[in-house]
Amino acid sequence: MSFIKQNTLKHDVKFEGIGLHSGEMVNMALSPAPFDTGIVFRRVDLQPVSTLKLSVDNMQESLLCSKLVSGDLSISTIEHLLSALCAFQIDNVFVDLDAPEVPVFDGSARVYVQALA
Repeated sequence: MSFIKQNTLKHDVKFEGIGLHSGEMVNMALSPAPFDTGIVFRRVDLQPVSTLKLSVDNMQESLLCSKLVSGDLSISTIEHLLSALCAFQIDNVFVDLDAPEVPVFDGSARVYVQALA
């Protein structure tokens, strides 16, 4: 059992925006996750729902974005969301997406920071 302080969200937070590289509309929801879960991305548009945990082992070199990959599953443009989660010291969260990348909004973490505040 770990005694390190960990944080999650108080409630769900929803977003809708466009993926920078795909141009697709993306629906994303952040949900509280239990202690020691970490940051887990879930592709809810896939059947069955596929999960990808944030880990250095799952990072892949990519042009103009940060990208998580495991087998055929990938999630890209995660850097602004992760910056906001880091700023609020959120360690445990589920990130549900219906597309292969996170919405870009204005190209910064501002929208995420405002929603998390």
